[in-house]
Amino acid sequence: MTKRTWLLSLVALACGAMVQTTWAQITITNELIFRDTFDVSAQSNDVNFENNLRQSGNAAPLTYSENAPTDDLTQVGAPDAPGRLRLQSNSYVSPDHNFIEGGRFTIEFDVDPGIDDTGDPLSGDWCGVVFGSSTQNPFIFSSDGLGILFRYGGNIEVWETQAQGAIYSASGEYPGGIPTGTNFHVRIEVDTADFSGTSAATIKMFVNNIQVRIDNNTLEHVKASGFRNNYITLEGLGFPGPWVHVFDNLTVSAVPCIRVSPENVDKIQGQVSDPLTVTIP
Repeated sequence: MTKRTWLLSLVALACGAMVQTTWAQITITNELIFRDTFDVSAQSNDVNFENNLRQSGNAAPLTYSENAPTDDLTQVGAPDAPGRLRLQSNSYVSPDHNFIEGGRFTIEFDVDPGIDDTGDPLSGDWCGVVFGSSTQNPFIFSSDGLGILFRYGGNIEVWETQAQGAIYSASGEYPGGIPTGTNFHVRIEVDTADFSGTSAATIKMFVNNIQVRIDNNTLEHVKASGFRNNYITLEGLGFPGPWVHVFDNLTVSAVPCIRVSPENVDKIQGQVSDPLTVTIP
């Protein structure tokens, strides 16, 4: 009798084939993992001020790591940005959580790049988001994830690596151009089988609920190598600046993965294995 090793991959079962075989029996909906309204009672240079009062979701409350803690480059409750996260040029903030709850996840936020830029034409400077990263607070094209930036004049750029260059750099084909001088709502939808770094990830982006182009060939972008982790960073840049950028209502939701325990089972062919536990969120 030959011995076979039946390898039950948690990743494959959790986010791939097993989900397909159970759709007829159950419905798994998005869960709120994290939401931050940035609503606080007073101005503070500490972005973690009253975080337990303003945050919700399964992972809340979360602290943030930032590149310039407790100085005025990062603020909440600022007079010129009440109820919002205020980032001055060359500042970064990242929630202290790896958002790998599920490969189908959504990131949402409101953003107004360069609220103090009244020039004509507007500056080409920008603020942006990095996600799917293995590190916190990387530059827009310096992570193993994906970076998307929003220029003051209404253009967007999509980056994987600096060496590769911008994957897309234009208006996103948003009707009439992406709004300038005001808040707009961004929703990023990601679909990947797992966080192994080998499963392709499809990324779609919506501005004010209208899908925009983020790839030269198609509306969505496919990152062939996918993601290994999912740290998220908000960042504001300006050269020479300094400019002020504001974010609000940062929200992360996901369809949680089905989990199997134990992950690996070794059995002689024909024998019955010990029971497996399948956890459906």
